[in-house]
Amino acid sequence: MKLGTILKKRRLAAFSLIELMVVVAIIGILAALALPRFRIFQAKAKQSEAKSNMQTIYALEESAFADKGAYVGLTPMGQGVNCANSSALGFVLTGCATSNYTYSVTIGAAGGFLITAVTGDGVKNKVLSGCGVETRTLNQDKVYTVTGDVTTSCVVAAPTPAPGPKAGP
Repeated sequence: MKLGTILKKRRLAAFSLIELMVVVAIIGILAALALPRFRIFQAKAKQSEAKSNMQTIYALEESAFADKGAYVGLTPMGQGVNCANSSALGFVLTGCATSNYTYSVTIGAAGGFLITAVTGDGVKNKVLSGCGVETRTLNQDKVYTVTGDVTTSCVVAAPTPAPGPKAGP
């Protein structure tokens, strides 16, 4: 086989720089479209965790009422607050220091209870960083409310790059 024929075959088997740049550009566009949706899916999973924890607290409250004839309060717990304390309710928050919400139970004057789960604000919001406070409540009648749902009310812009040097006139 001649040397020229071998070189032609090698050249045909390789990708050109333009082809590689087009592929990289397409991957970049797809990543830019997928990343915001991925953040929303992560936030929804964290919200599901909060709802599950609130349902656990609800069951513990009903159990406490059946045993003692009264509901039991819960001082704010989560996001590094009161992690060492075990509650009289028996609620144990797994991963308390890194939890996404702070949970509390207040006992009403009429004898009912209100379970509250609250996120931090802005960069302290562990559900969707940069968003406002999200509050979830569940009462003894199983009425569930959400105020400031970050997956519907918060649009976090992508970080803007630092300005580069200005071009000359």
